[in-house]
Amino acid sequence: MGKLIKQVELKTYPKQANGRSFHSDWYKKFKWLEYSVQSDAAFCYACRQFQPFANKEKTYTETGYRNWKNALDSKNGFPKHENTEVHITSMKMWKEKLARQNTGISVSTLVNHNILEKHRYYIKSIAEIIQFLAINELALRGAYEAEEHAERSLFSNLFKFTLKKDTLLSECAQHIPKNANYTSPAIQNEIIEILSDIVRESVVADIRNADVPWFTLMEDGTRDKNNRENISIAIRYVKNGKVFESLLGIYTTKELDAKNFTDLTLDIMEKNNLDTSRLLSQCYDGASVMSGKRGGVAALIQKKLKRNVPPSMKIACPFCNQRLATALNSHTDGKIRDGYGEDGCGRKVCRAIGQALDRRLWLVGQSRSSICDLPFAGSDWSAGCSRESTNLVPVLEPSVAEVSERYQYIYA
Repeated sequence: MGKLIKQVELKTYPKQANGRSFHSDWYKKFKWLEYSVQSDAAFCYACRQFQPFANKEKTYTETGYRNWKNALDSKNGFPKHENTEVHITSMKMWKEKLARQNTGISVSTLVNHNILEKHRYYIKSIAEIIQFLAINELALRGAYEAEEHAERSLFSNLFKFTLKKDTLLSECAQHIPKNANYTSPAIQNEIIEILSDIVRESVVADIRNADVPWFTLMEDGTRDKNNRENISIAIRYVKNGKVFESLLGIYTTKELDAKNFTDLTLDIMEKNNLDTSRLLSQCYDGASVMSGKRGGVAALIQKKLKRNVPPSMKIACPFCNQRLATALNSHTDGKIRDGYGEDGCGRKVCRAIGQALDRRLWLVGQSRSSICDLPFAGSDWSAGCSRESTNLVPVLEPSVAEVSERYQYIYA
C-alpha cells in the first residue's frame, strides 16, 4: 500500500471500434485517475491503495474502466465514481498520508498522539510503583480475601491510592482496555526483570570503567526448602578511589555440586561481558563445595581458566560463628549448655549444632561427646528449637571473639 501514482502519458492511446480512446487531459481534472497500458483501462489510485472496506464496485480497482464515450458523464463516468462514499473516504486517507510525508510525522503521533502519551504515562506509573516496592524490599502480592473476592496486596493498594491522587493517571486508566491493564503478576515480574537488567548493566559499566581493570569474584549460596541452591554472585572493584562490592544477581539451581556452580558462575560472567582474564582473586565461605582445594569452585575455576586465581580469606556469616562458638564452649559454659533448666532451650540448641560440626571437630581431635552429650536433634538452628532460642544470641556473642582464631583454623 502507498505506491506512488503513475499517470502514464502517451502520444497516442489505443482506439476502440467506435474510434474512442483514453485522453491524458483527464489527469488534470481527476487527480486520482491512472491508466494501464497493458489493460487499456482506467483505475482509481485512491481506491486501489486506501480502500477501507470491501467495495462492491470492482471497476476502478480490479477490472478497470473502458467506456471512453461516457467517461465524463455524470451518471456513468468518472464524476459518478468521484462522488461515491468509498472514493471520498479513500481520498481522505490518501491526503492524510501525503500530509505525513510532507511533515515527517508518523501515524501514531499524528492520529493518536494523546492516547499514546496517556498509555506511556500509565505504564510508567506502574513501573514506578513496582520500583518503589522493590527498593524498599516490600512484597508486591498479598492475601486473597475469599469473602470479598479481592486481592489485598501492597501493589494493588498502592496503585489504587495513586489513582485517587493522580488525576492524569486516573484519566489514563479509563482508556486502558479491560483485558490489558498491565497489573497481572506476570507483568509485575517482567517489569522487575527489566529494572534488574538496568541495574545490572549499570554495575557492569562501573566495573568496566573502574580505576584498575582487575576485580575479585565473591560468591555464596543458601539452600531453600525445595532443596534448591540460591547463588549470590558479586564483584569487588575499585572506582574513584573507593572499594565497591556490587551484586550481579541471585541465581537458582537444583544441582548442588561444585562443577555446576562453576559453570553457572563463568556463564554469568560471560553473559555480562566481564573479562575473566581480569579476575584477580576469589572470595567464598568455608564450605568445601566452594573453597575445597581440589574439587571446590575456587579450584575448578582455576582449572577452567588455566591460570592461578588465588582464593582470598574465607568469610562466614555471624550466625555460623555463633553456632561454632556455642559448640566449642558448651562443655565448659553452664549458661550455654543448661540454658533455662533441665529441658531448657539451651540444651536443644546444643543438640542442634552438635552434629553440624561433628566432622570438622573430629579432624582437629575433638570429640562430639565432649561438646554435647545429649542426643542429636538436628543439623540446623531450627531443628528441635523453639522461638525462644533467639534469646541466647546475647549470651553467644561474647564467645565469638574468643574462638575466632580457632574458627579460621577449623575451616582452613
